[in-house]
Amino acid sequence: MKHLICTLFLLLAWILPMNAQSVFITPRAGLNLSNITGTGGSLRPGLSFGISGDYMHSSSVGVEVGLHYSMQGSYFKFADISPEHNYLNIPVLFKYYIKRKDGEEGKKGLNVFGGPQLDLKMVVNKVGYTSNTTGLLLSDDMTQSLGSSLVIGAEYLFESGLVVSANMNIGLANKAKEQFSNYGTVLTTTGSYRDMVAQIKFGYRFALH
Repeated sequence: MKHLICTLFLLLAWILPMNAQSVFITPRAGLNLSNITGTGGSLRPGLSFGISGDYMHSSSVGVEVGLHYSMQGSYFKFADISPEHNYLNIPVLFKYYIKRKDGEEGKKGLNVFGGPQLDLKMVVNKVGYTSNTTGLLLSDDMTQSLGSSLVIGAEYLFESGLVVSANMNIGLANKAKEQFSNYGTVLTTTGSYRDMVAQIKFGYRFALH
């Protein structure tokens, strides 16, 4: 958390003197395929939508800050239940724009990105299932309200302004509390419950004047 706060302050110090013509806004929406590690679940589809703003520090380097609502979780065939863990994702991404063959770079073409993401829990459905030894599903009182992820991915910007991106969000911290109560029984969490989310998004990028 301290590292994320320091990163945000450094970004502000870097961005404040920028030219407004170097700032771009991108509304986005797309599909999630998510899972919770350590639970034995399978991929659960969901939606992600929000907005991001990015600043071109140079013709090939930029930074992007986003605000996205993300429907995540997992699916358990044997129990026929699907835990929903919906988050407000706040990524801070560093982007490198790969030079195109025709010499153009920066505003159009392919870029790769990566960086930290803050995950704020918004919605969790009230489900609870346990085996004889461990808690398999993480219900509302079993999960942390704040998490973090590492985001890595690639994006292509068309000349029309259309943006297509694909990325993976890798949970960095155990989302389960050390102890949680389930139907009157206190269980100790020994597993590592982390979010793993693959995303494909579409958006439209325009300059902020």
